[in-house]
Amino acid sequence: METALTYTLQRVHWQFFGTLTFKSAKLPERVRVSMFFALVRCVCRWHKVPFRKCVWALRQEGGEITGRLHFHFLIAGLPLYAVQDATAMSIKAQWERLGGGMARVRKYDSRKQGLEYTLKCLNVTNGGANLYEVGKFSHSADEVMLSNSIWNPANLNRVSDTLATA
Repeated sequence: METALTYTLQRVHWQFFGTLTFKSAKLPERVRVSMFFALVRCVCRWHKVPFRKCVWALRQEGGEITGRLHFHFLIAGLPLYAVQDATAMSIKAQWERLGGGMARVRKYDSRKQGLEYTLKCLNVTNGGANLYEVGKFSHSADEVMLSNSIWNPANLNRVSDTLATA
């Protein structure tokens, strides 16, 4: 049975997928989330997209061996010209400038959509680099934090294959 969240996330044309770590394991959650917001605000500023129109999904999880917290995220709503490897590299560099640890950011595979992508993972041409991490991203949908913009029908129509009803 498909949930409303699954249905909605499957319709979004995600542009980037990433994993973000932290230099310190002792950062409070509010600081970690604030760092992610700062990152998304920078990306929006680079491409002249109002933060309120950027669509993102964020999930925090602990590493399996050490339990160290890290983020997985998806972003949509940027101009088409922004979807390139150079933007992914810039996002990684900005995360480090903000005081984050390691970042892995890749263009989202547009041939697959939403949670199908996270469940079936990357295709063979991208190798198995994200296979393990992407698979973990989708297992706890109840822990996913979403941008407010995903619930705005006009904005969702802009970043999805949903047809406007107006």
